[in-house]
Amino acid sequence: MEYLKETVESDKDNYMILAIMFIDLNRFKQINDTLGHEVGDMLLKDVAKRFKSISNDSTFIARLGGDEFVVILKNADKSKAAETAGFINKILADKIHISYNGKEMDLFTSGSIGISMYPTDSNDIKNVLKNADISMYVAKKEGGNTYRFYEDIYKNYKDDHMHLEMKLKNALVNRELVLYYQPQFNIKSGNITAIEALIRWNNPELGLILPSKFIPIANDIGLMQEMGSWVLKEACTQIKLWRDMGILDTCVTVNISGDNFQGPLIIETIQNTLNETGVDPKLLALDITESYLSSNFISLEKTVFDLRQLGVYISIDDFGKGKSSFALLKDVQVDCVKIDKLFIENLPDDKKSQLIVKALIDLAHSMDIKVVAEGVETPETVKILENMNCDDIHGFLLSAPMDKSSFENWVINYNIRNQNANSSTKEVLR
Repeated sequence: MEYLKETVESDKDNYMILAIMFIDLNRFKQINDTLGHEVGDMLLKDVAKRFKSISNDSTFIARLGGDEFVVILKNADKSKAAETAGFINKILADKIHISYNGKEMDLFTSGSIGISMYPTDSNDIKNVLKNADISMYVAKKEGGNTYRFYEDIYKNYKDDHMHLEMKLKNALVNRELVLYYQPQFNIKSGNITAIEALIRWNNPELGLILPSKFIPIANDIGLMQEMGSWVLKEACTQIKLWRDMGILDTCVTVNISGDNFQGPLIIETIQNTLNETGVDPKLLALDITESYLSSNFISLEKTVFDLRQLGVYISIDDFGKGKSSFALLKDVQVDCVKIDKLFIENLPDDKKSQLIVKALIDLAHSMDIKVVAEGVETPETVKILENMNCDDIHGFLLSAPMDKSSFENWVINYNIRNQNANSSTKEVLR
């Protein structure tokens, strides 16, 4: 950044053209994970030596971190940038011979290169770097061992998916992500037992975007951990604020993706978040999808145990939808199961669903596990679930997800109604 700033500031006549190239090494993670970090470091050093061979007064090269490098070309047009990118992949194509622990091995890598031009693509240094990063991702997605110019991407990739990808990369930085809140109720008393924090993307150009549209993209481009950490901290901060204001004193539930949950720092991340926000662990509930747990529960059993030791509440989300529902209850200690809406949405008219839901509720209760029914949309469904002794319910019949301001107003009015109503779900929600 210092080099870029000095270079731009030295160009008093604004005639200089720069090509900024982001380079990501293909297959590096696989090599690092299978052969170890020491072998990965040897590969990086070899690659760095190859890059240094093209360094000169007009070519600046640096390693950003991990397996990402940056090349800055002075006074280079697109033709010169393309030539350099081609040469970089040529020098990367030769095998990398490594001796390690008495073993000789040949490794192979290549580069995914994104190129952004200053000031053509942008006259802001940070934007040029961001554009090069986006272009590099596109090159990698298209198979790697190639290069892509940001200008060409912007012109040629107008389809909705790519458009969203490019914008989503900046959503956190631009504070475009927001949380919506949906209450969960005790089926008998009507009291609020939890608040589910649901992520939304509020883009100035595209409006409010639901997670079903952008979460798969976030997963593709590696944003899930960063996004999950933001949701966790934002939700904890808000529930602490509402408790201090006397508006609400209940737990907030946060959906944890597989990427976040399998990360080695999950315990530390949650502990630090609780410490930073001052939230009592009993006010945080983590929802983990059954499909993820069912395929990983042997390795995650200890993680779940450690989280419960912190005092955090653990729920299995979308319960009943996967293949290992009963095995999960046997092998993973959880506090709650949330029956998937697949079984709830047609409950009044589907006798088989009624039998399944009743069996799941009885089984969970026999193991001292709380049961929540998701997707409740009719009064008839509430009545059936109440007769089955389901603990909690939530769904659009009771309340749609709301933004922070709307939810605060709703809770205040709810509390007033609750004080004047009989203790029954029907009265409180009338």
